Amino acid sequence: MKWLLPLLMSFTLLAAITPASAQEADSSSSVQGGIIDSLRAQMRGIEKSYMLLKERTDSTKHFTESDRLELEKLSQEMTAIGEQLTHLTQTASRLADDAASVYDLKNPQVENGDYTISDNQVVDHDVKVLNGDAFIHGTLNGSIVVVNGNAYVRGGAKVTGDVIVVNGRAHVSRNAEVSGNIIERGGADLEMRRDLTEKLHFLNNPDIWAKPNFLFDRLAANYNRVDGLFLGIGQRRQYYWSGAESFSPFGFVGYAFALHKWRYQVGLDKWFGNRDRFEVGIEAHSLTDSKDYWIIGPKENSLYSILAKEDFMDYFSRDGMSVHVAQYYDMNSRVKVSFDVDKYSSLSDMTNWSIFGGHKSFRPNPPVTDGWMRSVVIDLQHREYRGDSKRIGWLAGLRGETTLSGAFDFSMLTANIVRYQPLFRGVQLNMRLVGGTSRGLLPPQRTYQIGGFNTLNAFPYKEFTGNRLVLFNAELLLSPELFKRSHFFPLNTVTLILFSDAGEVQDAGTVGMTSGWELMKLSGLKSDYGVGLGNGSGSFRIFLAWRTDISAPPTFGIRVARPF
Repeated sequence: MKWLLPLLMSFTLLAAITPASAQEADSSSSVQGGIIDSLRAQMRGIEKSYMLLKERTDSTKHFTESDRLELEKLSQEMTAIGEQLTHLTQTASRLADDAASVYDLKNPQVENGDYTISDNQVVDHDVKVLNGDAFIHGTLNGSIVVVNGNAYVRGGAKVTGDVIVVNGRAHVSRNAEVSGNIIERGGADLEMRRDLTEKLHFLNNPDIWAKPNFLFDRLAANYNRVDGLFLGIGQRRQYYWSGAESFSPFGFVGYAFALHKWRYQVGLDKWFGNRDRFEVGIEAHSLTDSKDYWIIGPKENSLYSILAKEDFMDYFSRDGMSVHVAQYYDMNSRVKVSFDVDKYSSLSDMTNWSIFGGHKSFRPNPPVTDGWMRSVVIDLQHREYRGDSKRIGWLAGLRGETTLSGAFDFSMLTANIVRYQPLFRGVQLNMRLVGGTSRGLLPPQRTYQIGGFNTLNAFPYKEFTGNRLVLFNAELLLSPELFKRSHFFPLNTVTLILFSDAGEVQDAGTVGMTSGWELMKLSGLKSDYGVGLGNGSGSFRIFLAWRTDISAPPTFGIRVARPF
């Protein structure tokens, strides 16, 4: 695969959302505040001129044509300024309404202009401040949204909710107490309304619930050794947080040209509430599916299949339907319970084409256990991280599944924990721990498999199979910041990646979930280590990996996505 490097390096996939800086927020606030203050000052001046002229004409009883024209001009100017102020106030109100919806403010009190909570004063409701500053000296039992102004939380003050500032800054004294989030964002103008509040959430909480898919906007496109070329149209499952939407239709329909079969997914999610929403959903589907999405996403896999005749996923047919209910907690945590009814069928390789790859063939697609499966799945997830090239935060999940009837009789439990941790400037540590166990006879479409790509990188692909799993991956990313004063190429240009993998899989038969772990021994643990070069986030990398159990040549690999 040495020829693949120059080809892959020509593929640059960039997706960035750049939040407004604090300086932009200050600037935006001052500009908007300056406009409003200027208009109000003009209004006061015109009103004063109007009243003086009116008093003079009334007292002298002498009203000339010139006076009439001057009064008419002043009246028109006051009307125009009044309309501008009304427009700015209404627009600010809409911004505040959208921000209040995003952050679930309950029946907030609306204040125009500066607003103050004095010492020893207690306010027991949410507040929206439009076109003015908020000064909090006392206690606010709730959240506050400030639009076109700044929020000042003084020493000794207490806010039990969020402090949200749009087109301004939040100034919180060291000994003030804010129990919720402190969020400040600048807008390009006052007409952004819901778009801005949608970004307010996603800049702080990325769309972390999205699953790997083969949708490119509305186009569905994929390539693998079973479907061959798949083309269709579709709509991603959306997770709206603006508060304006309460449902999301999703799915796709397309044709697999090598399999000669139409595939589809049609579903609808409906939710009640916003950040702590309760969700119900239903879908019907006919899929070429895989259990390997935790190893590699379909877009990256398609690239390898097209260019190098390397398909790192195994496939089966899954036709059926699913219903679910889910409860979200503050957007970052979710408990989901689903009832799935599916018919599973084995699939075979249907194509051996790729641009390169010579005379080699794709791996044979392995069979699965055919039949109807009815199961209940309980899925607990917590996903809270921020940043892109320098992530910090947690991903944690616990998934349990048990069959109800039909051709299958098993239960399984899988846990996954990921930590993204910057250590100091230019150094990032990422770690993943995966574990799994089961009861009964796991069919091939549910067994645990590790080895090779994204699990034990130096070992043959899926060399180890069983129903007891432990896997640990760690990587240390050393960015060019550490070597910027050095002329040592390429470390002053690209990120140096040091990584290690360790894992074990055993087959404990059909015993209960807590039994069979005595088979997992330290002597059976497989491990490797490696070194790579990549971009700042590690989403593109080339690497070499060495086994620790035997002396063998290193394994060469290329990734165009994060490993976890």
